[in-house]
Amino acid sequence: MKITSGVNFNYLLQGDQDSLLFTRSFTIKAKNSFMILYFIKVYNNAETEFASENNGGWLKYPKNRTDIFSPGTYRYATDFWRNNSISGIAIRIINDNGEFKSYGQSDLGKPASVTQADQRDSKFEIISIQKRKSDYLLEAKFNVTVFDDNKKVQRIEDGYLRFSVLKVLKP
Repeated sequence: MKITSGVNFNYLLQGDQDSLLFTRSFTIKAKNSFMILYFIKVYNNAETEFASENNGGWLKYPKNRTDIFSPGTYRYATDFWRNNSISGIAIRIINDNGEFKSYGQSDLGKPASVTQADQRDSKFEIISIQKRKSDYLLEAKFNVTVFDDNKKVQRIEDGYLRFSVLKVLKP
């Protein structure tokens, strides 16, 4: 997305008419903290279809549902909730020290508070995705720098995740 015009902070925003930003989010909870992990991919409209997934609503989904979880190394989508042009990963952590994100503030009228340079030593790697009876098991390892609104830093090293994705709910 980008600002096409605006007066007195009333922005008119426009995105690419031929694409769709698709996200899958997962929340991992622990005592006094939680992490929201976003898998993000920009798809061309031709790669999507109207479908219903476990919620009864018909929305546009990628034709290939597992593509967003393909094994490999991903960069952090530092423009998540801003320009939304980067496919990759975004992380939001809330703990006793506050709220921290791998991406910056959403206001397009201000300079980006977190850039790709801020994540140059960060990496997210999906190690594997395995089909099971009613879902897929995803494994990933990562390190990331997350920032609060004042750009106070927290660093996560040697992170490891193993959890279920694309679970099919039975009626």
